[in-house]
Amino acid sequence: MKTLREKYQNDPSYKALVDMMINYIVKCQFTLSEMREASILASIFYKENNIRRMIRVDNIRELEDALRTIERFNNN
Repeated sequence: MKTLREKYQNDPSYKALVDMMINYIVKCQFTLSEMREASILASIFYKENNIRRMIRVDNIRELEDALRTIERFNNN
């Protein structure tokens, strides 16, 4: 597995992302904590908007059963 520095040196997209983040920090537009928080929030938003893709096809029936159980519980 590559180190972060090796990834930075060999992956142009990753390098561009890191360089953009450095520029935001250098220009004092965001603190290091804000950059970490923003990356976490972006991950959360992505997962929320793409949860269907993460559900394996063979688990959909189990998920549907679980949702019906919750619905029955909430209706009682």
